[in-house]
Amino acid sequence: MTDPIPRLLLRRLANAELIHHASSAGTITSHANKVRCERPGLATMTYRFPERGWKRLALQSRILRRLLRLDKSVVVPVQQGTGWSALIVIRGGRVYHVDLDTNEVIPTLDLRQSRNPLHQSVCQSGRGWFYQGEYGSNPNRASVPIYRSVDNGRSWHTIFEVPAGKARHIHGCFWDPFEERVWVCTGDFIGENHLLVADEAFDDVEWIGDGGQTWRTCHPFFTASFVFWGMDSQLETSYVYRLKRSDRSVRRVFELPGPVWYGKHLSDGWMIVATAVEKGPGVYSDRAHVYASRDGERWLEVMQARKDGWRMPLFKNGVINFATGDQTSSEFFLSAEGLVGLDGLAFAAALQPSLDSDIGMQRSS
Repeated sequence: MTDPIPRLLLRRLANAELIHHASSAGTITSHANKVRCERPGLATMTYRFPERGWKRLALQSRILRRLLRLDKSVVVPVQQGTGWSALIVIRGGRVYHVDLDTNEVIPTLDLRQSRNPLHQSVCQSGRGWFYQGEYGSNPNRASVPIYRSVDNGRSWHTIFEVPAGKARHIHGCFWDPFEERVWVCTGDFIGENHLLVADEAFDDVEWIGDGGQTWRTCHPFFTASFVFWGMDSQLETSYVYRLKRSDRSVRRVFELPGPVWYGKHLSDGWMIVATAVEKGPGVYSDRAHVYASRDGERWLEVMQARKDGWRMPLFKNGVINFATGDQTSSEFFLSAEGLVGLDGLAFAAALQPSLDSDIGMQRSS
């Protein structure tokens, strides 16, 4: 299915176009407009979300789902003890609350500027509050809202707005357990790329970055002393960067063949990033590349997958995304689109045990 770089093992998951979350509490997948929730010892539940008119027919075709973005959704579980009480589902410009006890599905918010946020971009803070931002084209560069829910997704309110002209959209909200603050990543063009670091009330907001492509990212990694990220730039060469917490200084770590849309920080310490295939002078490969690192400094390629022949971006770019949830290098989960042999499929993945010795010999650029 992929060109042989035998450091990542894949096992296909049945009946799943996307895998959103996987942990000991359960697994959440989706196919077209259906979300499937599997929990140990409980009946598997499937929830179908509305699609209008002729688009209901288009749901039957994978290539039409790609063209019309009918496969896209973001699903986040609401933790209660060791299990889940609800799901937050974002699809087609609307946010839903799904009560897992009553199976009641209630619309809670209509997005102003977008259909869906990026995968992995909704976070839960230390107090259990949820945050999400709008990810749309925003051609007029209106202010971009960040929403917060303090009642497990039953309602949302605008907690902060990125001022007009300061960002095209928001790539994601991420909880930093070390500083106990929410990090917000913005993009995309000149003057629009920043990291916002805020308390849970957004009363104290720190702006990091000068708006340049260095600060354009979709997924930060948090450690006690540093924050790492892969640039998400099709305009310039992308790199992994390291920010030192103590003085906010940054250092370039590793050169990438394309922009990073998604990453995964595994519970046994591994950091995983996947580069995307899209159009632009900063994209140097017709393949999506996956890299792994133990420390954020030394990176080793573990997988490649070639872009398929369908036109970009009309029929999507070549992208690999990862499921949220507590996972390890022996089993973590990913989905893919626009890639040969992987499009519209979800997988369980594992890093080969020998990777520790391999990465010890790899030198970062």
